[in-house]
Amino acid sequence: MDQVQLKMLKDPDHNQKGTYFYGDEVIIFASLKKDASLEERLNYKDKFLEDNLFQWECENNISSSDLQSLRLSKYAHLFIRKVAEEHGVRLPYTYVGTGVFSNERKQEKIDQTTGKTNVTYLYDIGMEEVLPEYLQYDFGIAQ
Repeated sequence: MDQVQLKMLKDPDHNQKGTYFYGDEVIIFASLKKDASLEERLNYKDKFLEDNLFQWECENNISSSDLQSLRLSKYAHLFIRKVAEEHGVRLPYTYVGTGVFSNERKQEKIDQTTGKTNVTYLYDIGMEEVLPEYLQYDFGIAQ
């Protein structure tokens, strides 16, 4: 994440989110398998549906300006990792390419801890390139 921020000429310490907007581009960092101890509200439905189609869920209660940026974006850059940590080692993200948002679906979930309603949006991202075979097993496509 730090390297991508530097490449975009941004502050590398600004890496607490998984989504960044730069003009008409969106950069997404997604971990596919979430830690079992993670709060349900943070357990997003990010996954590959096919080798060239990624399902992505935005953060809870996204601001109206960020939602508008998503809707107006020309393409998304996807950085994916299987899990955040494996065998005590923090795993890096893998750049898998660019894609285009489609099929926006609004979702409302009630937070079991606070009782508040969280709103998210689910998107399909059609990839320009097929996910390479060597990543398909780790990313849940190949069996």
